[in-house]
Amino acid sequence: MSPDGRYLVAHSPENVLAMDLTTHTPINLPGSVKDLLAYGRFTFLSDGHFMGVGGSRGDISSVVEFPSGRPIEPDILVGAAKLRRSAHGDYVLLSPIKESPLGVLDLKKKAIIFESKREAFDVWDSQGIAERENGDLVHVDLTTAKIEESITLPNAQLGAVRAAAVSPDLNWLALSQNSRGAVWNMQTGQRMYHLRGFRGGYFTAEGAMYADFPEYLKTDRSIVRLSLTQQELHAIHTLGEKDHASQIGKYLLTLVPGDEKTGVNRNVTFELRDIATMNLLWSKHFGQERPGYVMDFPTNSLMLYWQAASKEVQNRTREDQETAAKLAPFRNKEGINYIEICDLDSGRLRFKIAIDTGKNSISVADMNAAGDRLVLADNKNRLLVYGLDGQLKGTVLGTRPAISSAANLMTARTQSGELTLYDLQTLQTCAVYNFDSRVAFSGFSGDGKRLLVMTANQAVYLLDTTAKVGTVATASK
Repeated sequence: MSPDGRYLVAHSPENVLAMDLTTHTPINLPGSVKDLLAYGRFTFLSDGHFMGVGGSRGDISSVVEFPSGRPIEPDILVGAAKLRRSAHGDYVLLSPIKESPLGVLDLKKKAIIFESKREAFDVWDSQGIAERENGDLVHVDLTTAKIEESITLPNAQLGAVRAAAVSPDLNWLALSQNSRGAVWNMQTGQRMYHLRGFRGGYFTAEGAMYADFPEYLKTDRSIVRLSLTQQELHAIHTLGEKDHASQIGKYLLTLVPGDEKTGVNRNVTFELRDIATMNLLWSKHFGQERPGYVMDFPTNSLMLYWQAASKEVQNRTREDQETAAKLAPFRNKEGINYIEICDLDSGRLRFKIAIDTGKNSISVADMNAAGDRLVLADNKNRLLVYGLDGQLKGTVLGTRPAISSAANLMTARTQSGELTLYDLQTLQTCAVYNFDSRVAFSGFSGDGKRLLVMTANQAVYLLDTTAKVGTVATASK
């Protein structure tokens, strides 16, 4: 949409739509404008100008008058970057460029005059406002490329948590969102590391943390070891960004395709490795459909699941009497999920069950297991708790279950700012914790006697799970 709200342009591989929103009439665009829409990278500029990408390779841009198509600035090299108009002035923001996530293009000079390591950037005439990698805002003079001012923003509400880890003694907490992460010493309350976003974390007993950092600029995706005794980190393993690998605690699970045509949907092997040494711990091959899977490091659980009508399950039914017995009560296999619960560290089968979803009237959003219990979180904000026999033992309201195997306890986020603690066997409420902000993360200590909670307003609470019902242990922030 144009900055003044008058014009709208939409493009798909099959169609182009241009509208004058003041008259609600379509616009017949000239060829000089249509040619700039072919690659789907275009933007309105100020003063009635329009910029798009054309050329045989999609790397040449032009600025034209809209909607006439009269040339203003032809033949601007932009490569494969996306275009975004600046707030004011003869500048366009390109992302990414060869060396950086964002570049500021001067339309008159037809050259990039400034590069930023973050995509959060805008321009008003010759002044730029940018986000640093640590989250600070800086004021940049584009004529000299010098930083004029810097400001640290106050703590904001945490959004979605991408990865989190807590040490068994609750002395260390690591948390990451998409772009940034951090590691805190919970004994002192000090932040030891301020990092770019990571995908997984694990604290060792020897005073280190291992984390999976995605590819960034010229840095490959890497497993990084961070010392907790001094600020020192280094990459110990390099991964391909397209590798189907996921860190879960001290392990790395990789899906290895049997061939390139089928990818990782069928004929695939699961390989579990130690994150520090990359030693192979176990592997499982699935010749037919790959199962869906959920991993939980604190409970040492791996849940594999298929639709009961899948070829993989049909083969297992013919070859294994226990699997056949689990599915025998269900004549119609529609909406029946077959689940195998395994020990994560060894791949050893713990138990199997079959779950009736009521002809797919519910869908599984999350799952976890401990002892003889399987907990399914459905799309109706309920936690369904099943036993070894596949029978439903009970249902409680809540989402994002976390389980302590040692204490046989479960937490659930029941309302905004509320966390409920349950006895996993009886599903009786042990405690209800209320906070002044949404719960962003919670994790049990190794023995399950304490619970760490971080809220969206970046406050941390340490709770005593052995306290009497309805009481809360005072926490430090």
